[in-house]
Amino acid sequence: MRLIDADELMNFCNNLRDKTIDANDIARFPTVDAVPVRHGRWVKGELAPDSWQFCSICRFPKAVRRAQWYYCPSCGAKMDEGEEDA
Repeated sequence: MRLIDADELMNFCNNLRDKTIDANDIARFPTVDAVPVRHGRWVKGELAPDSWQFCSICRFPKAVRRAQWYYCPSCGAKMDEGEEDA
């Protein structure tokens, strides 16, 4: 699978004059580097469960009192698997 730059494709389509776009045109568009999204959650610490949470992917620590982080600042995992039950 190849991921193309949709912005470049839109610019190309907007500049067309009396021409249609076909599969050969799309095949020539530049690709983008994409990284698969990792999904994790904040889990409670074993020694101090009321004070610290850790990324389920890389074990990066986060103080419980801090605002909710939607991504781990260490590994980039998207924290959308829910919090661990109390």
